[in-house]
Parts: sequence; structure tokens; C-alpha cells
Amino acid sequence: MKIQRGLSALAICIATIAMAISTAIVPADASDTGGDAPLQVIVRHDTKDGERPTFEVVHTDRAGFNALMANPDIDAELDGYGEIFWRPSDPDYLDQWEHHITGIETAWDTTRGDAEIIIAIVDSGVTPHAEFGDRLLPGASFLDEDPHVDPLGHGTAVASVAAGGADNGTGGVGSCPECTILPVQVADTSGAVPWSAAASGVVWAVDQGADILNLSFGSRGYSDALADAIQYAIDSGVVVIAAAGNYGNDIEVFPASLPGVISAAGHQENFARYSWSSYGDWVDVAAPGCAQGLYGGSFKLVCGTSFAAPWTSGLVALMLAENGPLTQGQVETALQIATSPVDFVETGTIDAFVVLSGGFADLDDFRTKVSAREVELSGEYRGDVVQVDLLIDGALADSAGDLTDGEFQVMWDASAAETGVYTVHVDAHHSDGGVARSRAMVLEVIEGAGFSDVNITAFYGN
Repeated sequence: MKIQRGLSALAICIATIAMAISTAIVPADASDTGGDAPLQVIVRHDTKDGERPTFEVVHTDRAGFNALMANPDIDAELDGYGEIFWRPSDPDYLDQWEHHITGIETAWDTTRGDAEIIIAIVDSGVTPHAEFGDRLLPGASFLDEDPHVDPLGHGTAVASVAAGGADNGTGGVGSCPECTILPVQVADTSGAVPWSAAASGVVWAVDQGADILNLSFGSRGYSDALADAIQYAIDSGVVVIAAAGNYGNDIEVFPASLPGVISAAGHQENFARYSWSSYGDWVDVAAPGCAQGLYGGSFKLVCGTSFAAPWTSGLVALMLAENGPLTQGQVETALQIATSPVDFVETGTIDAFVVLSGGFADLDDFRTKVSAREVELSGEYRGDVVQVDLLIDGALADSAGDLTDGEFQVMWDASAAETGVYTVHVDAHHSDGGVARSRAMVLEVIEGAGFSDVNITAFYGN
């Protein structure tokens, strides 16, 4: 890896840096391999007061970084990072409690979606609007109508909750504002959904490349044809999300209760169940039951599990945009684990940031200075975690088992460690055999006073 070049006058200083780190420089795109994990280092060049500062960036391993730090002729520091803090400018955004309380605003700092992710709105059609921009694909009607004319208004509202655009000067914002919408018209002007139309629409949407199917309809009846179509979708790697129903009781609703379908009940701003929402241990998660939606050509509060489902669909679309293809089971596990328990669904209310964290929330500090003594690292987890491992430079340093209270503590005896930087990961082992690894954290062992307790905010995911 060549050191990034600056002005030619810096050549002597660059040569000094190269000598200091010798062969420790590694390619910038080297993968994280525990103790050989590359570190990005900023080298600052001496400038007089008021002069333009100059910097060089080098990539090295721990030994190289320690050599740089030990060289009195070089002023170096480990690179850190900041975050982009984005919030939509849409006029109704401040009224969208469905986003403010669910962690999705923080999730948007990771991703706002991707136009390559397609959410099929299997509903009453979707009417084109500035809210959707050019993210509305040509759809299909299975009622011999125009899928881009939505006389009921329901499908358009559902689409706006899932993937309404951001910063477009109108209305609110959907949970995946940069994802693409595929209209699939199966509901007539009265709101009736023939099983034949729904089954045909589901199969068509899968064949068109949909990543997610949103089904904001249901019944206490049953259809083998629709069940077969949904199974085809799941077998094809498409995530299926359905509304739990607005019956206000625990009677199972089809198709939300089908195995493999992610079902969503509706919760209030205080996370309590809306009285009209269906509930029971057959329902997977609870999501906001009311949202700002595009209905009848304007934005207004729309309520029902019909809107808990697309809010969840938009969140899953964010997951796919960030993590790539995931199976229905992987998505379901990640959603279920990233919940706070409530008594009206199987798991609980969703924390969108935890879902998007890839298993662990970001570790609190990019680099923490610690003393050369025993250091305690503590944090929190969610889900059925049976063991947490602490890895220092890729080697197991400690494990914590018998976890019962959502918290863990692991120890690292740094008393015999040389001064310098160490790469730290935490692995969480789930009861189903899955393992989630945290983002890398760097601890720097120093002489003299340093931290002896380090907090790691960590949540297990899939």
C-alpha cells in the first residue's frame, strides 16, 4: 500500500513514516482478521500557526501504529469517525410519532433504503404522486382495472407508510424513503379481496422480482390457493409481511397467521395495544398502528394494522438495503430479537435501530485508553443470548455465561499487555446457534491512569 502522497515537500517526512512502520503497512482494503486487522492512522505534519494544515493517512497493523506513536519525530493518531445526522424536512414529519419513538430515525443514519429494494403493495392499487417520485414501478391489476388508479385509497396510503419519499416538500416520510414500490391491485372499490386475485397477484409480484410482499388485508377464512402462493413467495426468498387484523381479539387471522409470514399488530404512542388491534401469541410483532399517510390526495392520520404492516415492511426494506439478501427466517429472527416485550404479541414492539445495527449497537467509543491492569467491559443484550465472548486481537480473552438479566460483564487482564492499541470484538451466542459480532472497538493500553471500566452497548441480532 503506497502512503497517500501530498506535496512533494513532504517527501522526507513521508520517508520517515515509512521507515517507522517498515513492513507493517497493509492494504487499505484488507479484511478484519483479528490481531492483523488494519488500522487507519492520521499523520499530522508540523505547520506554523495560521498555515494550512496537512495530513497523511496510512494503513498499518498494531505493531506499525505503536512504532509510529513511539517515534518522537512523528505526530500520529488513530483515525476516528463522525456520523451524519439526517432528519426529513417534510412538513408533516414532526407529527410522525411512529418514527420518533421506534428508533427508525437513528436507523436512517445507517441507510434510508435503496431503489433496488422492491416492496410489492398487494392492495387496491397505488395512485402516482410526488410522494413516490420515480420509485413507482409499472404494476398489474388482477381485477381487470388500472393498478395506478386507486379508487379506494387504501393501497396508496399503505405505500406511503412503507416508502413515502423524504425531503420532497410534501406530507410525511415512509419508513424506507428510498425504496421502490410495485403496485399489485387485488382489492376492489369496496375493499373486498378475492382470493383468486390475491393468489395471482402474489405469484406475479414474486416473478417480477419483489423483495417484500406487504399484505394489508385478511380474513377469518382460509384459501389454499393463497396459502400456496405465499409459500411460493417464501420459498423464492421473498419476505412476506401481513396485517394481524382489526378484530380486537385473539382469534387467528389469515394470511397473517400462516407459518413464515411476519404478522404485525398495532400499538399506540405509549406502546400499548390499540383496542381494535387483533392480538395473541400467533402475532409476531407490534408496530405503530397509526401513521401519517397519503389518503384521498392529501396527508392525514391513517390507523389500523393495515399500516402497522407497511411500517414494518419499510423497516425490513432498510434491513435488506443495508445487509443484502436475507431469508424470511433471518428477517423474522432479527425483528423478534430487537423487541421490547409486551403481553399482546409473541415478542414485542420493534426497536428499529437495533434491527439495523447488524446485531450489536455501535460500541460507544472508537478508541478508549485503559490502564495496564484488569479491565471490566460491560454491556447489554437482547434476545435469548446464552454466552458472550470477549476477543482481544482475535483471541478469546473471556466469556460470560448464565446470562439472565439482559446485561453482561467480561474481563481482560491487561496487566501483562504491552502499551499500545488492541482490537476488541464481542461475540454474542444465541440459543439457536447463531453468533453476532460487534463492530470493532480499539482499546489503547497506556502507562499511568486510564479507564478500568468500559461500557459496551451491545444487542444481539441475527
